[in-house]
Amino acid sequence: RGGRGVRSKNSGAYMKVAILGTPQSGRTTLFRYLGGFGKKQDRLPPLAQVDIPDPRLDLLEKEYSAKKYTTPEFELHDTVGDFDNDGRTLEPVSPADAVIWQFRGFDQGFGPVDPASDYELLKSVVLEKDTAILEKRLENVDRSIKRGAKGDDKKKYEQEKAWIERMIAHMKEEKSLRTLDLDEAGRNIVRNFGLISAKPALIHISCDEDNFARREELLGAMRQRADETKNIGFAASMPIFELELEELSDEDKEIFREDAGLVESSKDTVIRGVFDASAMHVFLTAGEKEVRAWLIPRGATALEAAGAIHSDIAQGFIRAETLGWADYMEHGSYKSAKENAKVRLEGKEYVIKDGDIILFRFNV
Repeated sequence: RGGRGVRSKNSGAYMKVAILGTPQSGRTTLFRYLGGFGKKQDRLPPLAQVDIPDPRLDLLEKEYSAKKYTTPEFELHDTVGDFDNDGRTLEPVSPADAVIWQFRGFDQGFGPVDPASDYELLKSVVLEKDTAILEKRLENVDRSIKRGAKGDDKKKYEQEKAWIERMIAHMKEEKSLRTLDLDEAGRNIVRNFGLISAKPALIHISCDEDNFARREELLGAMRQRADETKNIGFAASMPIFELELEELSDEDKEIFREDAGLVESSKDTVIRGVFDASAMHVFLTAGEKEVRAWLIPRGATALEAAGAIHSDIAQGFIRAETLGWADYMEHGSYKSAKENAKVRLEGKEYVIKDGDIILFRFNV
């Protein structure tokens, strides 16, 4: 395979994800596993680049003999240090696009397995942290209003104050900001202050074999305790078990996973969970120079997808030459699908579907 592309932080193939967890939750083990560091590496960096495999790229690479092969990536951040109730370990989470809330589903001498109660503890600290940030901002906004802000500035401050007060009241009811419907002004506050309870969240339990067998019971308790459905996902996997398999062949790993009841790797489980919680999916571009998968929000338009590649493409957008993945698989190649009139010309407002292969027509 050709060399994998160098990631650009401005590209649509990049997403920042942080792991947050209580003590002995298996947070660092999950980071070690997802980051590909293995169980023997002593000193771990605070972040890792995690390729997001997409087997659809393999088929496109084969068809085009592409020189470059670029998967999306997570920039994965570990919240280094012990969790404490003043929220200091939450600082690295604020810039993240999504958060893995990590919980213990194994014994190893740490006491009874009760991830639902651990979730309540972590949620309370996150809400306290977000509330403290907004209360401090509210003081500054009030001060600006009292100093005599006028015209558009006064209107802006009053709008911000109303939203901040609404957010604080919502969290005082022990509700995450994910569950609050926001307009653009509200979303700006969330973005500007990196409020964690508003971020897409994967609630993840790292299990040993015994507790993985009862994962539906554990996940059911978590769902009931969380009482949320918007931008949140729930998953259980076995990263500790998978680290023990690191030196085995892929074939042997599959045998051990099957024996343990794993239908996919723990990495695939976590990646899919983050995708689902974040409401993200992938479109593809292909040619002799490069095959590439791009991350975009579900519901994004062709114009927005063009902008994920480069602002010039969005600015000069003419049409999006589009082939759905199912049609590609039915005909076996882009060329054959095009000969059978399956390639469509779509406009700016076309809503991208997962796996669409797109060639943007544009004029600069």
